Amino acid sequence: MILVPVLVVLFFYLSEWQRERYDGRNDANAVVERTISQPTAPLNEVLAEPPASGTTAQWRQVTASGTYLTESQALVRKKPMQGKVGFWVVTPLKLDQALADGTTVVLVNRGWVPPATNPNAPLQVPEAPSGQVTITGRLQDMQVAEQLPDDLPDKQILSVNPTELTLPTGSKVAPLYINLQASNPPQTGDITVMPEPEIDSGPHLSYALQWIAFAIVLIVGIVILVRREARYQDEGESTE
Repeated sequence: MILVPVLVVLFFYLSEWQRERYDGRNDANAVVERTISQPTAPLNEVLAEPPASGTTAQWRQVTASGTYLTESQALVRKKPMQGKVGFWVVTPLKLDQALADGTTVVLVNRGWVPPATNPNAPLQVPEAPSGQVTITGRLQDMQVAEQLPDDLPDKQILSVNPTELTLPTGSKVAPLYINLQASNPPQTGDITVMPEPEIDSGPHLSYALQWIAFAIVLIVGIVILVRREARYQDEGESTE
């Protein structure tokens, strides 16, 4: 019985925690929705100006032109899609013109490729278009660089971060990378571009209601037990 009020308080605390997560998720979704609704703009314009009120640079749709540095391409491991765990193909794009801050390269996630069907077979990675390309995609924040183990296969990395790539000397990399959506000339081969962001509130509201329900069930259950115990005591006293 002593634990009952403690559990009730705990359940209401957990409900409030889930409700706060629900509100935070909705606030974040609102920012993403406002950002993706903004018009497509050149990379140099988006990086040169602070995001509009209530938006973020992440998820902004941009265009960029340049030449892929295929010799610096790498595969980011352990990326799920289509029920499989495959790889992101990250290819740096050397910009036709350096940006105002001196940026010369932007990392491009060209898409996802499946693992090899045979563990002993080489991974098939479609080549990037050669020569000048113009791409459209959505900006993403750089990932935190991870410590690379010594036994990784050549050209495989763990996160999208310029410190994990071998880039030409003197390259200055844009602070965000691009998830490719379209390319001119187009890509070919078995490669899947990254999907648009999923905007949903998640399960937090239902979890919040579940914790409240648990608290109510516990309270009702204790009330029933107390009443039953009191009735038994009354019946016992009346038979004496």
